Amino acid sequence: MKLGSSLCVNPFLRKGHQGVLQGVLLFSIVFGTGAADWPTYRHDDQRSGVTGEQVDDQLSLRWVFRAPHRPEAAWPLPGEETPRMHTDRAFHTVISGKTLYFGTSVDHKVYALDTESGSIRWTFFCDAAIRFAPVIHGDKLYFGSDDGHAYCLNAADGREIWKFRPGPFAEHVVGRSRMISLWPLRTGLIVNDGIVYFTAGIFPYEGLYIGALNAETGELIWMNDTAGDLAWGLEY
Repeated sequence: MKLGSSLCVNPFLRKGHQGVLQGVLLFSIVFGTGAADWPTYRHDDQRSGVTGEQVDDQLSLRWVFRAPHRPEAAWPLPGEETPRMHTDRAFHTVISGKTLYFGTSVDHKVYALDTESGSIRWTFFCDAAIRFAPVIHGDKLYFGSDDGHAYCLNAADGREIWKFRPGPFAEHVVGRSRMISLWPLRTGLIVNDGIVYFTAGIFPYEGLYIGALNAETGELIWMNDTAGDLAWGLEY
């Protein structure tokens, strides 16, 4: 097998020199230059975590990117929500071609890194934490943020193409000592057949929103704003 671009990503936390936890992304040279992409969280819309690529059993470290800050989870430990909301304790990454993308929950940025060198190609700021992996679809990058918006960027340069706010107002509350939308997007997006699917909101009594957008334009196709009404009839 001819080794090429780095496509194996292992996000984890480790002790820093002063005992401070730092978010670290490890990349190894494992696939050939024609390797398939990893376009969404756990590879596909079914979250299978499986790819048909063959991995060489002789791995070597190519480079390391250390984020400026460790991830900051939405729910602190200990907490009643922690058993259900713990997936944002690492930076989740996706890859297309020779570019790797991930969002951070601390500096509110999406990073695009060169997989050959680990250098930053571009960054994009939004107004609150990004807790889940972006989605790559064609030449565009999609993600949601605690600021209450779904975003679509040009994957090549990070230029904003559109953003959409599912919530009815630009109302904010304090979450983990930061201002967040009352209807944050705290799930991964799904893009299928030119449609972006999203959910927004965390408090049923304030309203939950499940909807679909045109992936090219951000135009609303449909939205269910009554899903939160079901919460009071469920037995937890």
